[in-house]
Amino acid sequence: MPSQHFNSGQIIFQEGEKSHDAYYLVHGAVEISFSKPHGKQVLGKIGPGEVFGEMGMIMDRPRAATATALEPTMVESISESEFESYFLQNPDRLHVYLSTLFERIRKTD
Repeated sequence: MPSQHFNSGQIIFQEGEKSHDAYYLVHGAVEISFSKPHGKQVLGKIGPGEVFGEMGMIMDRPRAATATALEPTMVESISESEFESYFLQNPDRLHVYLSTLFERIRKTD
């Protein structure tokens, strides 16, 4: 998978953009936020080993949030066509992804 490096404060993707890729966070930290009338609402922080940005890609919708690097960060990008086969070939990462997804759902309930 191709990797990308981001500096602290650099936007990885912006709310409203077309979702083409999901990301696996290799190292660093990422803040997920969205715009509200009174300002930015932080949804959470992503740490190494977590996947983010997948929901819009899977649902074929624009990004619902903005991802910003909080420190020097490296991610691996996963295209929609690679997403399923990647997790089938890397079940250890599928477990991390599903755990993260379930935790996000639990927090929103």
